[in-house]
This record gives sequence, structure tokens and C-alpha cells, in this order.
Amino acid sequence: MKKSFTYKLGDHRRIPRSRVWMEGKRLANHGFAAGRRYKRTITANTIVLTADDGGTLAVSGYENRPIIDMSGEVIAGAFAGHAKVTATYAENVIVITGGEA
Repeated sequence: MKKSFTYKLGDHRRIPRSRVWMEGKRLANHGFAAGRRYKRTITANTIVLTADDGGTLAVSGYENRPIIDMSGEVIAGAFAGHAKVTATYAENVIVITGGEA
């Protein structure tokens, strides 16, 4: 079942709107438990996270509080002009798209 949530883009190292922070049970409930490997695909206005045993990235945090923290110029560039993003969760996939300007 797909579920969508809105996140505010945060600032990171003086780069405005360059951080997406996701945490908690909603990650674990959709296949992104702490320690799980995943890959990230970035296109204009969209980031897709896919759980993948061969992925180059890993979910951080603890068993009861997994965390995905993405930040930097790549995030600022992908969501330029947006103040918020919408994350749509499905099993083993999270699609993040630009939201409010």
C-alpha cells in the first residue's frame, strides 16, 4: 500500500533547502530498516530510493529508529525552488518529489 508524507526541506552547511531527513517506523514498515542497503536515483525534481542488497548507501540509526539523511548540492539542485517535498512510500521503494514552492 502506498502512503505519502510531506517533509520540509532543511538547510545544511549554509546551503538553503538542501537537506531531506526521514526517520522512524514508516521507513522500517516499507523495507528500510536500520542497516538496510539501498540505491538512490536522482533526476530533475525526483529522487527514488530503492532497497537493494547491493546498494552503495545504508539506512543509519537504530533498530527502533531508522534514519535516512540526504543533504548537499545534489538535493538543493534536484529540488530548486521548492520548500517542501512529498515522499511516497511503497514496499522497498520511496519516491521523493518536489512539493510546495
